[in-house]
Amino acid sequence: MHRLRASIAGMTAALGGLDALVFTGGVGEHSSQVRALACAGLEFLGLRLAEELNREFGQAVSFTLPAGGLALWLRLDHAVSAEGWAERAAAVGLMVMPGVDFALDSARASEAFRIGYASLDEATLRRAVGLLAHTRIPALEQCCTSGRS
Repeated sequence: MHRLRASIAGMTAALGGLDALVFTGGVGEHSSQVRALACAGLEFLGLRLAEELNREFGQAVSFTLPAGGLALWLRLDHAVSAEGWAERAAAVGLMVMPGVDFALDSARASEAFRIGYASLDEATLRRAVGLLAHTRIPALEQCCTSGRS
């Protein structure tokens, strides 16, 4: 397993990051235990955060895992206010930074959050995504629930 994880991390570095890790063949089809063991310890690549965001929000948001593995930009639908959502999240103790806080020209800022995850463990990531989901705004709520089966 160590060799497999080292290969995944090495290839990720050589490629400058990854958008997804896909297992094919017998492991992809039949071995969730091998997939879980292979990804254990690779959370710094953003795999755990990506899994949680996809599970909670589905197609309602988009993101790309960065090569550095420290933070990602969670892009929101243009009808969703990142600032409004950040205020709701702050009310329950979750601090997220809307894209406007990083923009030189606030008029051109995208509706997005910068989410840092480098020092967070799995339980903390899961709790943070849960709090973010708990505070989602109605427009996103409709999008998320209509896309689930």
